[in-house]
Amino acid sequence: MQSPPWLTARISHLDLTLAWAACRDAQMGGKGAITRTANMWDVAPSIVQKALDRVEAALGGQFFVTRVKRSGRLTERGERFVDASTHFVEVWAAMLAVEDVDNGPPSMSRSVARTAKT
Repeated sequence: MQSPPWLTARISHLDLTLAWAACRDAQMGGKGAITRTANMWDVAPSIVQKALDRVEAALGGQFFVTRVKRSGRLTERGERFVDASTHFVEVWAAMLAVEDVDNGPPSMSRSVARTAKT
């Protein structure tokens, strides 16, 4: 018997946070969420898209209604993902706030904290 994808998936905290930020931005601002999230994190939009791809694959479904061009409208799964992962992202942001900034780029810590507050 094959294990379900969510049981064997390996996604990073960063992937989860970027995916959450893009979905949360889509809830609040609609179309253009990928680009806005990339700008906030100072990464290329393709980085956000790949993080979304990995998290969607791990959880077994799409978060955005339109796959080719992410429309800004979330599927029911996308809405549930935002709601379910908000607390995790907030806790991670709090942990980064007390972590030694030499363990990662300071801009990432600020981005996680800023994203979690929105």
